[in-house]
Amino acid sequence: MVTRQKLEAWLAEGANVNDELFNAISGGDADRVAFLIEKGADVNRNDGLGHLPLGLAASMRKTHLMELLIKGGAKLDAADRDQMTALQHAINANHVPSISLLAAKGADLEKGTESGYTPLELALGEGKFFAAKALIDAGAKVNVSNNAAKVTPLMVVATLIQPKQRLNQISLGPTPLVLAEELIKKGADVNARSSEGVTPLMVAAGHNNAPVIGLLLRSGADHALKSSAGKTALDIAVEAQNEAAVGALKFLAAARPNSQPVTSQ
Repeated sequence: MVTRQKLEAWLAEGANVNDELFNAISGGDADRVAFLIEKGADVNRNDGLGHLPLGLAASMRKTHLMELLIKGGAKLDAADRDQMTALQHAINANHVPSISLLAAKGADLEKGTESGYTPLELALGEGKFFAAKALIDAGAKVNVSNNAAKVTPLMVVATLIQPKQRLNQISLGPTPLVLAEELIKKGADVNARSSEGVTPLMVAAGHNNAPVIGLLLRSGADHALKSSAGKTALDIAVEAQNEAAVGALKFLAAARPNSQPVTSQ
């Protein structure tokens, strides 16, 4: 055990208080972390590998240590040498308590990656579905598309296929369909367009994602819209030979009140 007495002796002998802080975080020792902060450890200083204390704690799912570091003055949105914030580390860890803590403390839920993707888009794209749901619940914007392609979170979800096995669903978190429902409840635009004029419905059609096609159509998606290339969702599904998507579009779109006939060249 590393006691406070031992730490006092090591520091008196010249041990670096900041190095010891990282050791304490790696060891998951809250008492040591608190003591070292009292001794003047810099909670916003990188270690030799470029890590930040808060990001390291987030990557290890050590929410109790994150609370101590934040209380000690850790900057919520600071990026480490890899340009990763604590929130991005928490997303990679798919850890709801860490994300909820950062959100409650005021972390920027929209601060994007170097490529421009928001934390929510990052969570969805990386398959971190627990993290994605936590971000949605915390108030992340559901229509933001900072990336050059103007791909919205709902479009990202439309690419994701439902897990076939219950075990996969439990291990990954909410299913893509549940996440799509949550996005729409929060106001996601079902007819949003990417830089190429592609809608979430077109994306779902291209990925043979019949469950999401059904949800989008029930939620007001317009099946008659055309992309910049002049293709409807059905055109895209037919060209890709996505039978499930073709069937869903023809049946569900035709069943909508006041729907125009659904045809494809």
